[in-house]
Amino acid sequence: MSVNPAKQSANGKGEQKPVAKWTVMIYFAADNDLEEEAINDLKSMKKVGSTDDVNIIAQLDSRGRGNTFRFLLGDEQTTLNEDVVGDPLPEINTGDPRELTKFIVWGADTYEAENYMLVLWGHGRGWEDLDNSDRAAAPTTDAVIYKKDSAEKGESGEKRQPDDNLSIAMTRQKEIRTFLKGGTVSQETENTVENFAQLLSKRTESEVSRGLLTDQTFGKESEASQDVLKINELESALAEARKRAFAFKDDPKRQIAILGMDACLMGMVEVGHQIKDHVKYMVASEDAIPDEGWPYERILARLVKSPDMSPGDLAVTIIREFLLYYREKYMDVTKSACDLARSDDLTRDIQRLALELTKKIRANPGPVGAAILASRAMTQSFYLKDYVDLYNFCANLRLIGGDKEIEDSCSKLMETIEGNKQNDGNSQSEQHTSPTEKRFVHSYGFIGHRLRDANGVSIYFPCFNPSPKYAELQFAEKSKWGEFLGALSGLFSEQGSFSAMASDTVDVPPVAIGGKVKSDYGTREKLDHRMQEKLPVLPHRRERKYPITPAEETMTEKTRTRGKKKEVAKNRTLI
Repeated sequence: MSVNPAKQSANGKGEQKPVAKWTVMIYFAADNDLEEEAINDLKSMKKVGSTDDVNIIAQLDSRGRGNTFRFLLGDEQTTLNEDVVGDPLPEINTGDPRELTKFIVWGADTYEAENYMLVLWGHGRGWEDLDNSDRAAAPTTDAVIYKKDSAEKGESGEKRQPDDNLSIAMTRQKEIRTFLKGGTVSQETENTVENFAQLLSKRTESEVSRGLLTDQTFGKESEASQDVLKINELESALAEARKRAFAFKDDPKRQIAILGMDACLMGMVEVGHQIKDHVKYMVASEDAIPDEGWPYERILARLVKSPDMSPGDLAVTIIREFLLYYREKYMDVTKSACDLARSDDLTRDIQRLALELTKKIRANPGPVGAAILASRAMTQSFYLKDYVDLYNFCANLRLIGGDKEIEDSCSKLMETIEGNKQNDGNSQSEQHTSPTEKRFVHSYGFIGHRLRDANGVSIYFPCFNPSPKYAELQFAEKSKWGEFLGALSGLFSEQGSFSAMASDTVDVPPVAIGGKVKSDYGTREKLDHRMQEKLPVLPHRRERKYPITPAEETMTEKTRTRGKKKEVAKNRTLI
């Protein structure tokens, strides 16, 4: 058995640290426009703090060219300065998988526990990352260079200090700026930071958001970086950490219990497949998330109160607290926990559907293509419109596909995602959990009518011209989903409409596709004056699970009152 020297206490007396129930590791990629939110979340965590059973540790890479800090977060009786562990680290690139590996190894070995939860905090973009042609540094992670000297030579040759406006924390909280810089801030600099912060957009609209854990270090060409962590790099970071950490060496089958994605759009089947060998549960959102991210105080308070909870129970707790928090704020959100032990089964069933659809498209492109596109048009999509809910797509395609083999493939895939759920996928309660069933989506929920058809896991599904990068993914090749997307894209002309091959050979059924896809000959109603074919009537939606809140009741009453006043006014006019 390997001996872990990190288990010895920091006092150097050789005492063994007790093994906690949980170690929660938060990896803050805040060297971008989200630094203020990162600091707020650190403060939120401190409202609970670490206990003997729960270690709460974090690493913060902040905006600018400052240091990187590691914390063992105590409660509010300590300050962030007092929670810093060891000497500050130099500026790091959170897009470098080696840095994530170092953090996991340090956290797992220094704060040993029965279970580990790793939270990746920052920007996210699902499986995608955007190449940035005008990067200040070389585009590869390995080529990013950091300048060691703190002083630079000016035009006259004398040494000058780096520009404070670049190195200072971009936040309006003076306390945090002081913490990061170890000093005070002039009024002139504070005004500059204030104005700059107002120009920054956040998790979704930001130009900074290039991919997962975006790192944007400003400065001269020799010391700047703009990088993201690709999902294949995420997999390599997790694999290397499990090889190097003593906590995992003795049991090669041991996995990270929960990988939490406090980032946008990461609840994808492609992401889950990539990390399935290293993680039990992935907790993520199909859609974009609010700037505040997870409600850490509420989640950690539950964990500290019940440290014996299993990974599955903690995953459900995260979802419940996340939904309740944003329900109180009247914000649309979705959150799910995926059991990655079923990732191979899910990929197999997706492959079955993809091969079936590809075969049908090549044999009979018109009707099959129209049915697929109609189903796709009705399916729940998210902030990036090429990301759609996989279960909802299968439910729609099963209804209008008109092919027994396609229907069977859809049914099998839906069962793998959510078990034997008896509905059509178009109506979901606000939270759905069935721990007794072994299914890919262990638990999920949504808040908001806009996300009513979110079922826990999304998939990349552009109607035409899929990204060439997609073919490089392990999932795209193994599932044959990339091949299917290519076949579907072949039905379109360069202008984005059905090609002559698809529209001229067969009459395209008049289905609802938003006017983009239709036969060149028009609908059958125009051709022979018959009644236009209609899509099957969808079942009624389920009744609301939660009772109406007093605030909602008040809003409803106001609406009724306004309606009555309008009716009275109308009657008076008529009289």
